[in-house]
Amino acid sequence: MDSKEIEKQLNMTYDELVKYLQKKYGMAKKPYFATPEFKSVSTGIRRTGTEGLYCHHIKEYKEGCLLSTPSVAKHQPYEYQLPENLVYANVLEHLILHLKIEEETGSSPGFINICRQINDFWGGYSFKELYYNKVYSLVDNNFEDYIRILLKFIDLQEDKENLPETLYQGIALGNVKKIIESLNIKYKIINGEIRTLKQIEDEKNSMFMNKEIDNLLKSIAEKEKRERFRPKRVYEKMLSQANKIRKNKKR
Repeated sequence: MDSKEIEKQLNMTYDELVKYLQKKYGMAKKPYFATPEFKSVSTGIRRTGTEGLYCHHIKEYKEGCLLSTPSVAKHQPYEYQLPENLVYANVLEHLILHLKIEEETGSSPGFINICRQINDFWGGYSFKELYYNKVYSLVDNNFEDYIRILLKFIDLQEDKENLPETLYQGIALGNVKKIIESLNIKYKIINGEIRTLKQIEDEKNSMFMNKEIDNLLKSIAEKEKRERFRPKRVYEKMLSQANKIRKNKKR
């Protein structure tokens, strides 16, 4: 796949990307599930084995996820399975669709699930299902583009309090060394957690500040023994000097 096309898709909104892919691969001709009972998939709706393309449910944007799973889909309106609510994509385009969902709604569990499979491919895993050969032949030369997509996803997580544990488990599995090395351009993986370089620097500064405060507390405690300060005076003096350190660090 052309890297320029991937860059173009990354700059689109979810709706723009859906329309782009429908034009690129054509519209689905049948519902995903043949009937509202969700018992069987329509014949010919899947193009994975013949063309290496996945069928993505557009309504996974907000209305639900795993809409290709009968036990989940049956709890959602059947109209979500109709041709106009489906779009075809290769595996990286499918990942970008879920990146856009994460970007615009703040949540896309599907992103991690797709990553696990892609990591297997670049980790040298030998798939039993032959259709995967077709799937990955379309993106065989796009490893750097894949890393770029991962970094964009991680960037979206920085505003959250903690990078979720599943992020490490999903997009940087320990046995895929080159993926970890590529992510380390901007991030470090420490004890199984992805940390931004800024987080690491902030933690170092925090540790340095805490060490200074600890030293201050020790010196005050020693002075208390010598001068027999009352506890209230000791606390006030400690608080005053600790606040000075914090103010100096912020400058």
